Amino acid sequence: MNANAALGDLAPLIAIAARGNLGAQRAMSAYCLKEMNGHWARGYRLGATMSAVEAMFWARLAASQGNADDANDLATALGYLSDFLDTQSDDGEGNELLIESISILDRLATRGDERAAVSLNAVVGLVSPSVAQRAKAMSEDLADAE
Repeated sequence: MNANAALGDLAPLIAIAARGNLGAQRAMSAYCLKEMNGHWARGYRLGATMSAVEAMFWARLAASQGNADDANDLATALGYLSDFLDTQSDDGEGNELLIESISILDRLATRGDERAAVSLNAVVGLVSPSVAQRAKAMSEDLADAE
């Protein structure tokens, strides 16, 4: 039985991605980000949030294989998802995702990734100092572990 059959043409792509195919994981991440943007443009916040969750899942799988572009996509998905949650207070539930996103961008930028550096410069000026400090601490802790 194919539990994803109702998704039509996406069903085989999901199966391939689930088996670890990087191209399929990237395709699913890109598809979900595109859907998220479409929902957001139409004012359908719940649909945008659901698509952001799926994008994060597929982007995380793809990024686990070590490519900087995939890590950038994961940072994008995490950043968008955090935006759907509370990031207005220091203890807002979206901040953990935002901190992870900024940490990914910081570690990539440190390695010379221009896309990440541009994104990092854009986002750091928009977050509270405590969020930026927590992201920097995470980057330092993870850099030591890498």
